[in-house]
Amino acid sequence: LNVDLERVRYFNGDRECDYLPDYVFQGCKTLRSIVLPYRLREIGRSAFSGCTDLVAVAMPDDLDQIGRSAFYDCSSLTNIFIPDYVTKILEETFRGCSSLVKVSLPDGLATIGNHAFRSTGLTTIEIPSTVRTIGDYAFRNCSGFTEAVSLAVTPPELGSEPGWDCVVFEYFGTPILTVPYGCASAYQSSAWYDPMGWNGFYEFIEAEFDAVSDAEAVASTVYPNPTHGVVRIEAEDIRSISIYGISGQKVFEGAASGDAFEYDFGKHEAGVYMIVVETAKSIETKRVTVL
Repeated sequence: LNVDLERVRYFNGDRECDYLPDYVFQGCKTLRSIVLPYRLREIGRSAFSGCTDLVAVAMPDDLDQIGRSAFYDCSSLTNIFIPDYVTKILEETFRGCSSLVKVSLPDGLATIGNHAFRSTGLTTIEIPSTVRTIGDYAFRNCSGFTEAVSLAVTPPELGSEPGWDCVVFEYFGTPILTVPYGCASAYQSSAWYDPMGWNGFYEFIEAEFDAVSDAEAVASTVYPNPTHGVVRIEAEDIRSISIYGISGQKVFEGAASGDAFEYDFGKHEAGVYMIVVETAKSIETKRVTVL
């Protein structure tokens, strides 16, 4: 089941709504992909929880809130781009997404809630410089991690109760964290440090980037959109391009270099496609409509 809500209008009384109701697709085990309307601002609580066949979600750029447990146990979801207006990832939002290997966190993100990414299949994470708190068990059982980066100069507070013992990174895949230059000692003296590497990191590597480098990165652009054929993808220092159909099938993957890449959609059927643009600094997902 592939659903396109772009042309669907949802009304509460006589007023058109810009939110997806709580529990609306909960337990829909045949839902494979969904296109959310451009005007959508909020995804309700547990909206897609238990949608175990859900592979792809096209989120609107203006989305600013994702409800608690919205994608809980979406075990087939492989990657997701969280729009820039989202400042909080609430409790259990992506818990149990065991196939989720890539996630792009927005530059303005301030809070990662309890259990937010617990038991996911993530292999890398880059925590934006704006993150201030990370809740209990947020990354517990993420045993597949091979690389972790924090861009925050001040180590984010760990745990929902500051000063209490907390379990955020237990059974985490890597005990090594890359941090901004000059910040290793701050992390070493914080709750991020665990000499055994069981619930934290025992080694901090300083990198030559500052805390706002990711926020200042030039966002990728894709045009024309909609398109009948060739699209041009522009971003700084592109490394690879992956393209997925809305049902989740990969239609293209290739290495790239430079600041521009062109792809011809002329051979593909009309519909919505997601373009994952990986640069030297970040991973971003764009969607394009093929007419």
